[in-house]
Amino acid sequence: MIQGLSSCSNCTAGSYADSTGSVSCALCPAGRFAATDGLSACTNCLSGQFRGVSDPPTNCIACARGSSMSVAGQPACVQCDAGRFANVTGLDSCFACPAGSFSVKDGTLGASTCSQCTAGSYINVAGQATCLQCAKGTYQTLPGQTECLKCPAGTAQNQMGFATCSNCSLGYYSSADGAVTCDPCPVGTYTQTGGLSTCTPCLKGSFQPLTGACALCSTCVFDLCSVDVCAQHIHHSDLTDPQHRSFIVHCLPLRVCHQHGWAAGLQGV
Repeated sequence: MIQGLSSCSNCTAGSYADSTGSVSCALCPAGRFAATDGLSACTNCLSGQFRGVSDPPTNCIACARGSSMSVAGQPACVQCDAGRFANVTGLDSCFACPAGSFSVKDGTLGASTCSQCTAGSYINVAGQATCLQCAKGTYQTLPGQTECLKCPAGTAQNQMGFATCSNCSLGYYSSADGAVTCDPCPVGTYTQTGGLSTCTPCLKGSFQPLTGACALCSTCVFDLCSVDVCAQHIHHSDLTDPQHRSFIVHCLPLRVCHQHGWAAGLQGV
């Protein structure tokens, strides 16, 4: 004959009995816990915490770095998405990476920190998984930046994602900021150093027949005809007037110069 019990036993921590006359206690389900004995219900884990099925039912665990949980009573935390991070434990949401930085998931693991954009790249929006390469004609020497800078006049950059611009070569120039390529000096001009925004025009009495010239202009040979002989041409021989670009028509088959920056001169007929 079974003897009756004179008292009931409290459910131990981690278990509960939610009705009278219970013959046994039940373990708290995942996402809930019971910290003390004798409870009729388990308590939800707070946001930023979790408890899995195999975890002790007496307490919850803070979400690890790189993860978060915004809802109470959950069996697991959620890994931070790319572009977000959690640098401390127990967060209910991940932070967005600030502009100038990014984060990626390492397999299934979220990021605990963000990485700065490298030199030659940028990002101007928070919460991004990648940085953007600097466009052609721009550069960025520093990491962690939100914009790229235009190449200054006298330089150019014809590739994306570069930290510097290149000086224009001898015989080439760029006159405006943000150049993708340098232009060759036009005929009648030259440069003898790199990184220039303008070319130097040939002086009166000299010429340069080539584009992209890096050599000094050549001196013209003068052999003026009379006005009568050159009547079919406009003739002006004042080489000293600084307010007027002098021009000369040459009547013999020799090179002549019409004005500043002249290319090759004319031949007479």
